[in-house]
Amino acid sequence: MTGWICYSRMKVFIEKAFAAAVRPTAQFRSRLTLEASSAFAPQIRNSPFVGWEHVALNLFNPRSVTSRERRRHAICPWHASMRHSLSKLACVVATIGLAFEFGLRTQAQVASFYLAEDIGSLGGGYTVGGAINDNGEISGYATTPDGNSHAIRFSSQQGLETLNPPLSPSQLQGVGINNAGDVVGIILLNSGESVTGFVARRGQPMQLLADPFGTYVSYATAINDAGVITGKGQGLNTFRWYPSGAFDNLGDGQSSMVSWGINASGQLAGYGSRFIGGAYLSTAFRYSDAAGFVDLGSLGITRSMGLGINAAGVVVGSSDLDSTHSHAFRAIPGGLMEDLGTLGGPTSGANAINDGGTIVGWATLANMQSHAFVYSDADGMVDLNDRVLPGTPRLDIAYGINRTGQIVVTYSLPGQVRTYRLTPTTADVTPPTIDSVVATPASLWPPDGSMRPITVTVSAHDDRDPSPRCSIVNVAVSEDQQPLPSGADVTLTGDLSLLLRATRSGTSSGRTYTIAIACTDASKNRATASTTVIVPHDSSPH
Repeated sequence: MTGWICYSRMKVFIEKAFAAAVRPTAQFRSRLTLEASSAFAPQIRNSPFVGWEHVALNLFNPRSVTSRERRRHAICPWHASMRHSLSKLACVVATIGLAFEFGLRTQAQVASFYLAEDIGSLGGGYTVGGAINDNGEISGYATTPDGNSHAIRFSSQQGLETLNPPLSPSQLQGVGINNAGDVVGIILLNSGESVTGFVARRGQPMQLLADPFGTYVSYATAINDAGVITGKGQGLNTFRWYPSGAFDNLGDGQSSMVSWGINASGQLAGYGSRFIGGAYLSTAFRYSDAAGFVDLGSLGITRSMGLGINAAGVVVGSSDLDSTHSHAFRAIPGGLMEDLGTLGGPTSGANAINDGGTIVGWATLANMQSHAFVYSDADGMVDLNDRVLPGTPRLDIAYGINRTGQIVVTYSLPGQVRTYRLTPTTADVTPPTIDSVVATPASLWPPDGSMRPITVTVSAHDDRDPSPRCSIVNVAVSEDQQPLPSGADVTLTGDLSLLLRATRSGTSSGRTYTIAIACTDASKNRATASTTVIVPHDSSPH
């Protein structure tokens, strides 16, 4: 529910102060450097600015991302001064004795199969879902043909909704969503002069979020079912904003804090950044009222990001191992950060965890392709591309997972990024249903020995595959129910077309061609049926 929407193939470094830099103009674009690398941008260089107030969400100029960058793996909004490499892996397994029933670890198994549903688009090149609630509703953003970005809410009942702002900004992005369907995110105002967080409650006007002094927050990233919102304030601190108007300004006075997840108890997950010994360091945190900010450390030396948290306080995210490798992690309360591994490549990142402990994110293969994953202790890290219909476009990044195991995931097409909602189900073992098979013509006359063209029309449907493939698999020839060799009397010309010879024995009652059809769905389940073409003895029947 409290998903993170750092769009997967871009990262944006701001070269001016945050509020002045983020604008969808040529001037704005000239102030941004877009680079695709690992999830923690370990090779970012040459920015004089520090502090998370200079970090922007990377939606404002999606068209400027090159095709090469789109092929790279997920990118997170790391500040441009993060330039120091990390050293060797320091991952250790968290305390084994923590109770399973509290969601600290998961005994749940990954679904054997997922149904993929495209959530649609607004006509532009990008539809990116970033979070999903327990009702299967999705928040995110989509572009229109003019290139503008709009915050969206998707539901099965309403389809893709555009969330209207109170003013006329150029760009919006929905980030988090709760079970009431309330969406929070970021809005660009005054032609790019300011950026602020918003909440769009179902059936109500969009509201800009401000602290008690009237200062707008920089952006809102997550909302729980009580309506408590978190994200990034205008200064160093993160915050909790309450529907009553109460406001918690949270920080340690030294680090720049940003939160990306909030649970029902108001615990936060995020990361804090500051200079230590001349180096700019960032580490994931868990925040609670009882314990304050708990530094979760890293898998290497310096850099980690908390991006999701569940009801048990388990935090997931990504951590650098060294200057070129980053891995997804899980941090259980009372335990140490755990390395969740990869899918064979050097990098991975976890974006969300549900209350059952199932984790989703992205990981690279050995060929450096980014693939969406789902993780459980029972199954380990599973490539979601192996759990959908063959032929489904490659699933790049999973951003959110709800209590029932539905997942919001992006996929790429040439010039486009789109979003699926994956719904867990059982493996497809049911073959297609063949409703009818008709051969045209069904009778050949006169029996002059010529080869006649035949077309077979098949009507078939499948419970999962919208287009099962049907073809001719065999043609049997018989006269008076005695089989004959087909020889040169049958020639296939296509999947559902053929030539048959108009001939029969003068002593028989006629010839029958029995055409067998097989229809196969994407899971290789197969159904068969047949139709006949006759060469009558006396004349063509009418």
